[in-house]
Amino acid sequence: MGRPQAAGMRRACDWTVFILLVLGSSTSVPAAAAEERRNWFDTPFAQALNGAAYCPPPEGPLITEQQMRALAHARIERGTSCWLAKKCEDSNAYRRDPEIQGRVIDALRAQPAFAGSSIWVTTERHWVTLQGCAESARLRAKLVEEVQRVNGVEEVFDQMVVGRQKPRWIVDPAWKAPTK
Repeated sequence: MGRPQAAGMRRACDWTVFILLVLGSSTSVPAAAAEERRNWFDTPFAQALNGAAYCPPPEGPLITEQQMRALAHARIERGTSCWLAKKCEDSNAYRRDPEIQGRVIDALRAQPAFAGSSIWVTTERHWVTLQGCAESARLRAKLVEEVQRVNGVEEVFDQMVVGRQKPRWIVDPAWKAPTK
């Protein structure tokens, strides 16, 4: 008989194979629907600050169904292997993301110094991505520092720009720049 950990890993692999078979056996969809981009995993994404009307909003965590299927295995494996190694409290590495997202947004909104910035927050597996326009480089650094202090945040990815610089993110195609 194998070690308990090896048996646990086999069970995790069996579940992964089962899920991949189920995903792979779904009925085909028309080509137009297959190209639909949406937030398949309900990744928390929201605007935390709205002080710079000139700042173009990010498109958000939108992916095609094909991309979702390709990512599904890695997302499941990430949580399962972390949990089996007893490094995570939960087998779902993404379950706490909405709570973390709420704490990040509350922390940013609680700082009056940030009010002139427009910042969007995406939280995925305890990692937070900040996108938007900060008023200055100093303020941009303070935004990152504030988020790093939030309980549950493991990593912060800074995709913000200062002022009216070219965005470092895919802009929401529905956005219309304000007229002067």
